[in-house]
Amino acid sequence: MKRILLTMTLLLLSLTATAEGDYPFDPVGVWRIAHGDGTPILITARADGRATSDWDQGEEGTWTFEGERLHFAWSDGWHDFIYREGEGFAKVAYGPGAPLSGPPTNRTTAEKVK
Repeated sequence: MKRILLTMTLLLLSLTATAEGDYPFDPVGVWRIAHGDGTPILITARADGRATSDWDQGEEGTWTFEGERLHFAWSDGWHDFIYREGEGFAKVAYGPGAPLSGPPTNRTTAEKVK
């Protein structure tokens, strides 16, 4: 019985490590970023790939990883990318229609708060 319990525990731990290992950092939770004018924005990244923010009337979108960057694609056409920078995180944003390979529309810090 102890051997079965140990085997099951190890199996669950390995599955958890594999799931978390798919991303360079855990995206799920609440992130604090700032608008280009400095206004704070809270983003919630859900486990199912959906995202919401408290900007304006509230935005909806999706998140994915592109390489080492967490990409939020918003319903209003904006794109935010969060990535590791030094000991913390940074965010770059691209306005509607801006090429994602070009210079960002704005850049601020990012912090995971939950």
